[in-house]
Order: sequence, then C-alpha cells, then structure tokens
Amino acid sequence: MKKIIILIIMLVSFILLFYKYIYSTGQFNTFLEKYPQSKYAQFVEYILGEIFFLINKYDSAMFRYYRVLEKYNLENFKLRSYYKIAECYEQKKDMSSALKIYKEIATKYPQTYE
Repeated sequence: MKKIIILIIMLVSFILLFYKYIYSTGQFNTFLEKYPQSKYAQFVEYILGEIFFLINKYDSAMFRYYRVLEKYNLENFKLRSYYKIAECYEQKKDMSSALKIYKEIATKYPQTYE
C-alpha cells in the first residue's frame, strides 16, 4: 500500500512539473507572437530552447537556438546558443555535427578559448 501511495505521489509530481513546462512554453510563445520586436524576444527564444533541452526535446531546442542565431542582431545569446546546439548534437550522439559547431564557435569567437 505504501508503494502505491508513493508511486501516485511521484506520478502527480511529474505531471505537475511537466505541465509547468508546457504552460510556460505556451506563455513564452504568446509573448513572441505579441511582441516579436521586443528587446526581450531573443532572451525568450533562448529560454524556450533551454526548456526544450531540459525535457530532452533536442530538435525543438535546436530550432529555438537557431532562431536566436538567425533572427536577432544582438550578440547577447548567440555564443551560448551555438554552444547549446553543439550540446544537443552531443546528446543525440551526432559527434561530427557537434564538432563542426565547436569549430564554428572557435572561428567566430576566438577570444572565448584564450
């Protein structure tokens, strides 16, 4: 009986945690739709990538990180996005693509490796 109660509590906790991520991604998407030119839009895209990375949706995370690179002119989160894209490739066991991104980082941001 104890095991069943503990299992139910754990299951409810995971459902609530997962709902929190889904709800927050919906809110962030709504923000991006309403304010696509906001000074916070790049940050929101990056955070969406982080959320997808945390729940192991690496393709969705890479989509968001690539949007940070392509859509916004600010450099604020570009280096981090490159790095996170490489991490996504690593998690997907695509080491050649990860190395390609790491080399691109070293070329575009040589000061980071000094």
